Amino acid sequence: MGSQSAHDEASDPAKFLSQLKLPYQDFYKDFSDSVSGKGQMTSFEEQKSFHKIFNYLKNEHGSIGITDTVKKITGFSDLTVNQLLGNEESRLASEKSSAIKKRFDDKLKHNREIMESLLPTLEYINNEINDSEQLSEFVRSEVLERFLQADKSELLKKHSLSEISKKSMEDASKPLVDKETLPILLRFCLNSMTNDFNSFDETMLIINYIKRHQSIELYEFGLNIDVYNSLLEQIWSKTENLQLISAVVDELKVNAIQPDMMTYKILAQVYLTCMRIKDEVKAEPYLLWGESGDIYKVKDFIGGIKTIH
Repeated sequence: MGSQSAHDEASDPAKFLSQLKLPYQDFYKDFSDSVSGKGQMTSFEEQKSFHKIFNYLKNEHGSIGITDTVKKITGFSDLTVNQLLGNEESRLASEKSSAIKKRFDDKLKHNREIMESLLPTLEYINNEINDSEQLSEFVRSEVLERFLQADKSELLKKHSLSEISKKSMEDASKPLVDKETLPILLRFCLNSMTNDFNSFDETMLIINYIKRHQSIELYEFGLNIDVYNSLLEQIWSKTENLQLISAVVDELKVNAIQPDMMTYKILAQVYLTCMRIKDEVKAEPYLLWGESGDIYKVKDFIGGIKTIH
């Protein structure tokens, strides 16, 4: 990157996000504007307040997503189409944008329905588990091991919401764990591990256990994009470790895990925060836990997002 372009980007990093050449560019511009805000974040306290909002929303809604509350807080607006496009091209772009948003909304709705079916188990976790050691044991024995020990045809079967609910009501500590409930339970438990018990290290141990395990299904279904998004948010809110963010971005690329709108939002926030650092005091954590190559890796990943599923 030339010195002039580097200077321009540091002066206005949101410009990069808003000028991405994508078929539904206005959507990304709206999203970028929502995380860049009107002014520069001037303190770590202010930066962390963003994450407190999302921690609240996760507890309130059971997932990270584009809810009505998020729309109000961030100013997120409905997808629009570049008015400069021709009529036919504009119509196709609008249809594609609508389809993208519908798929995302449908996924959120489905995840919420699964969480509602798992409610006795989620209440058990909240009320009966009192520390990170208990929660870690629950994850390993009642989530991961139950998935690994299940008959393959059973864990890959699409169970009905009533089947999931019935199993959870029979014994809240022993939920039905299949390809759909596994990532929901993991995300809920790991969020609790990090945010309720302040044990991000244990969260990473569980994540690494899944990645090293010989079961392909455990990784494929356990660490989906929803769990990775939650992990990215936890890394940034708890450690602001740019190097670790960069490593997760590498995993997404190497394993061809398709990012979604929330991936974009989280990484855009990381990028904007790092590029807006002006003084040595605020820059120090990023110098300690990353290097300039890491933030440009995040930038390149954002710029490389061509389709959202």
